[in-house]
Amino acid sequence: MKTIKILIILLILFFIPEKTLAEDLSSAPKIAEFYKNAVVDIKMILIWENDDKDIYGGSGFFVDKECYVATNCHVVMPIAEKEDSKSRKIKLKEYLYIVTARGKEQYEAKLVGCDTFRDLALLKVIDIESEKYDVAKLGSSLELKVGDSVYAYGSPFGLSQSFTHGIVSALHRRLGLKFIEDYIQTDAPVNPGNSGCPLINEEGEVVGVVSMSIRGDGIHFAIPIEFLDIVKLKKGVLVMGYLGASVEPDDFIRTGDPYGVCDLHDLSHKTGIRNVDDLILLATTSKEYSAVVYKVD
Repeated sequence: MKTIKILIILLILFFIPEKTLAEDLSSAPKIAEFYKNAVVDIKMILIWENDDKDIYGGSGFFVDKECYVATNCHVVMPIAEKEDSKSRKIKLKEYLYIVTARGKEQYEAKLVGCDTFRDLALLKVIDIESEKYDVAKLGSSLELKVGDSVYAYGSPFGLSQSFTHGIVSALHRRLGLKFIEDYIQTDAPVNPGNSGCPLINEEGEVVGVVSMSIRGDGIHFAIPIEFLDIVKLKKGVLVMGYLGASVEPDDFIRTGDPYGVCDLHDLSHKTGIRNVDDLILLATTSKEYSAVVYKVD
């Protein structure tokens, strides 16, 4: 009899399915409940030499149990000076970051790393205990398809923990705003203050970081989560190594001069032009700025 009971218990244990992420976060309410402890509000406070203060807001999410928060670079990158009402330049005296976790608890934070090439950054929250927050579940954008459901969880207009739903409208969008782009386009409603918040798939995994939108048109963009290099961002400012080159299609009408290959980073410094498309146009139409391809460390 004892042997039969043991066999029954073993059979029951064998047939109980292992709890998976999909079962843990199997619905929108469950995803929202989980991420309320993983998403934060971010405030950057700039204090000027005349003691004026400017406050800028955004969103972010915890990426590990070492208190690191991912967000956009434009949310946390301070400016060095501004002009007052009489067009006089005022220099920045100091700046600080305040992170609000769980919609109510405020902590100071410090900027650890910034990737200006892809508009991503990492903050470290000071004096927060690990049990006070949950870590976002980082997934992959590679399996996304147009039409997939996605969620955005952030602080539009400072309204903490706002959860919205939409679909993937398009993939691999390039807007010519950053050196490296591969945006996910979505119609999930986002507004100023959502920058830096997670874009979450139906499995409850972060697949992107919300970055920008065309206001009023339901056109919003997120950076693929694969672009978030946490290890390198922990070391400081991320410097990209790449080849700057323009490629001519084989049926391109040739001018007889084989120029048009140029280091775009160097060209940007020489000309002050930041838009990649304009740089490529200049490099492919001007002998003055043509150069040999080389790697930028």
